[in-house]
Amino acid sequence: MKFVGRADGPHTIICRLFDDDLVADVAEATEFYADVPEFISAAAGLAAGTRSRAEIAEVPAVRPSARVLCIELNYRLHAAEAGLPIPEYPAFFGRWTPSLVAGDIPVPVPSGEPGLDWEVELAVVVSRPLDRVDAAAALGGVFGYAAFNDLSAREHQMHSRLRTLGKNADRSGPISPIVTADEVGDPADGLRLVSRINGEVCRTGTRPT
Repeated sequence: MKFVGRADGPHTIICRLFDDDLVADVAEATEFYADVPEFISAAAGLAAGTRSRAEIAEVPAVRPSARVLCIELNYRLHAAEAGLPIPEYPAFFGRWTPSLVAGDIPVPVPSGEPGLDWEVELAVVVSRPLDRVDAAAALGGVFGYAAFNDLSAREHQMHSRLRTLGKNADRSGPISPIVTADEVGDPADGLRLVSRINGEVCRTGTRPT
């Protein structure tokens, strides 16, 4: 199944997305993420959408308090192109949730930037708390996956050793609908990611390695 968010005043409503691009409301985001299995089951019982996706104010299908953790140099080919070694431990940086935006929403270029660098990333949406668990338990906590365009404001980014400023411009994190983990299967098994800018494919790749 696929899920998108719909803005309802200050709230986000999680909606099931059907293949005909119709959506059906499932639950408010905070309620949805409080019991994801229950609401996935409820969504599975919906036979059809009730309104067009094009008619809603689409927003990312995440809870307002979501933490967005990003890993640097997660593509070996990109690291090689940049002449950078693969770190012994993953290097993380954070995004503020308000920097996220649904796909196909216009993205402004920050003042002082010649443009934005695009990416193609795999977003892993975790639906329950995980603390010091093994790989199998970690995968069991995954609700679903999404394509994520981690747009970068390079001029701002290079002003600091930290990535925060260059990675948190307004609407600089376009994210696709969330596809449930059972439908995606193992992302390492040839999952293909695509980023498009103004409808044109700008980057493709299999899952980060």
